[in-house]
Amino acid sequence: MAQENPKKHRLDDIDLLILQLLYNQDHDDSRKGLPRYSLQELNEAIPNLRSISTIHDRVIFMQVVGLIYHPGGRVPRSRTITDDGIRTLKHGLGLPTT
Repeated sequence: MAQENPKKHRLDDIDLLILQLLYNQDHDDSRKGLPRYSLQELNEAIPNLRSISTIHDRVIFMQVVGLIYHPGGRVPRSRTITDDGIRTLKHGLGLPTT
């Protein structure tokens, strides 16, 4: 029997920054009325990343794990952070999670 050996990925500072940006788009009063972040805007907001495909791979991984919700299909700018993503973000930043 062959076991599947999925690629292991641990959340790092870049993943936490992506989660923070997605959290801010929904919970920051200064962003009210503005569209959600696109992958290109996320790439521009994160230093030291050159490629949008890197952001895309990280976002897809976090969708599979359940930290980010995307309704599917060709719906641009529709990614949101889930409740699990908020708990993970707060835990990663060392904030109390209640």
